[in-house]
Amino acid sequence: MVPLTSMVSHAFYIASLEKELTIAVDFPWASLGNSLVVDVGGGVGGFPLQLSRTYPDLRFEVQDRGPVIKQGLEHVWPKENPDALKDGRIKFTEHSFFEKNPTEGADIYILRLVL
Repeated sequence: MVPLTSMVSHAFYIASLEKELTIAVDFPWASLGNSLVVDVGGGVGGFPLQLSRTYPDLRFEVQDRGPVIKQGLEHVWPKENPDALKDGRIKFTEHSFFEKNPTEGADIYILRLVL
């Protein structure tokens, strides 16, 4: 049985897809090739999940609080895009956006809906 907190996180992920779709189609993501996209405060990784299906060369790192990224890693991504997990295209890192970002040299850093 999936814990209630997992179901709640998954519900928030589903609800956010409509907002994220606009960003996913309004930027020339395909021109980035196999770039690394870091989603700071990225929750369970809903936005990178959308991109990962359309742009299979992009790599992603989702940064958020430990309990949140655990939900993405253990419940959302295994169900929604297990191949990205298996291939190492998605990474989850515990991080507070109030601290210096531990990932240097990424091609894109996304901060949206964090405050």
